[in-house]
Amino acid sequence: MIEALTDSNGLVTLGLVIFLGSIAGARGFLDKSGILAAGVLGVIVGIGGHWTWLAILLIFLVTGSLATRFSYDEKALMGLAEARDGARNWTNVIANGGAPGMIALLALLTGEPVILAAPFVAAVAVASSDTMASEFGVLDPRVRMIINGRIVPAGTNGGISPTGQVAALGGSLLIAMTAVPLIGFFGSGFSDQAWRVFLVIVLIGWFGCQIDSILGAMFENQGLMTKGQVNLASTLLGSLATYDFSEQDEKILSSYPLLTRKTVINILNTDENNINSSVINTLMKEYSNPTYHWINVSAQIEEELMQIEESERIAF
Repeated sequence: MIEALTDSNGLVTLGLVIFLGSIAGARGFLDKSGILAAGVLGVIVGIGGHWTWLAILLIFLVTGSLATRFSYDEKALMGLAEARDGARNWTNVIANGGAPGMIALLALLTGEPVILAAPFVAAVAVASSDTMASEFGVLDPRVRMIINGRIVPAGTNGGISPTGQVAALGGSLLIAMTAVPLIGFFGSGFSDQAWRVFLVIVLIGWFGCQIDSILGAMFENQGLMTKGQVNLASTLLGSLATYDFSEQDEKILSSYPLLTRKTVINILNTDENNINSSVINTLMKEYSNPTYHWINVSAQIEEELMQIEESERIAF
């Protein structure tokens, strides 16, 4: 763990955690418990995933907090403003950051940040979408219950409004627009083409907000779930929905049982004179490109690689 904190990614992560704590404390975005929880979460996300993952969480914290402060006095008069002048505590941090934290921890344990990058961003997009919908939608009196369309007061769990729906889409777009280029250029990348990842994150983020409203209407209003539990459940569902999409290249590999990542690495380390040059060139190009991976590897090259591994297996 000490080694992970002293490499370049670890140092940037620590810098971002310190910055996060400083700005959250100075601007009153988080109380003391929230700052502590966010610091621990930040280290897990930065080390388990990448510092770019942590930067996405930081963007969500700042934009979400600014949305909370928007028309705060008006919300307060309506009895719908966040307590403590909008400062979030540790329960808010866990509710919105718990799912991203679990995904980052899973990335650390499995060594698959590329596969888990999109589910991570999707979880943040759901949280951002829900926050924006709540903070801006509460100012719109045109509220109807999501499960039956009945008119309800602003701020009712499960209530949706035109303004809230637009804000929800904006919150999801905000995360997708910042995360895709940031992680794509500076981080581990994604398991599919950037434009597809972008569309999936936007849609899952907005859809996750609708799930949050449905859970609020059906369970939170009945006292069966708390607001934090609803937030955590919706972000987890959003990340799970994205996981199958992110695993696409792994499914391609799984259709060729002899073609494993370990074999690929061994092949890349083999003398080029012993392997067809076209195989080497394609491997170097595709394996080093996190956007495409093996999707563009031709059937001929796949067959040659399978024959190489088969001969190695027999020899062993």
